[in-house]
Amino acid sequence: MKLRFILFTLFLLGEVCSARVHSATSFPASSRAAWSPDKHFSISSVDHDSGELAYSLILKDASTGQAKKILDYGRHVDVAWAKDSSFFYVNDFAGSDFSTCVVLDPVSGEQIDLAEVMKKNAGADSALWSNHHRFITCSAWKKGDVIVSFAGNGDAAQAGFEQQYQFDPKQKVLRKLGKSK
Repeated sequence: MKLRFILFTLFLLGEVCSARVHSATSFPASSRAAWSPDKHFSISSVDHDSGELAYSLILKDASTGQAKKILDYGRHVDVAWAKDSSFFYVNDFAGSDFSTCVVLDPVSGEQIDLAEVMKKNAGADSALWSNHHRFITCSAWKKGDVIVSFAGNGDAAQAGFEQQYQFDPKQKVLRKLGKSK
């Protein structure tokens, strides 16, 4: 009985630690870098103290020391790495009535704006883009894919709406999950 309790406690501790390693880092609130799981790259935020987009995210290659600006932002962002370090996402909470998510490849520098991907695949949901409150956020990595939420309200959806998607950044395929709310 005691052994079961110890094993269960170790399992829970492992789950908590692994979730912490792959959780999102918020900038500019955090002064620590968001390291890729393989420790090859880090992302940090630089404060400009001027202009509407007062901050920049900087991607640094740990092996070469090379750093490059990947995104300017004005309010705050969340950054989270895929478990295999092949991609990371940035949720940009740019306004009180909108947010967007961009998936980036740290090696090639390719940026995939999920708002653009979703608009191209809107089909029957195209009316939702006329709402004045639209929030696209990435929430988690699942086996190399990112889970995406599209929520909001406005003239086309006064009661509000929320849809879940799964995006494969390698194949650039967006799949709708379940039914809309």
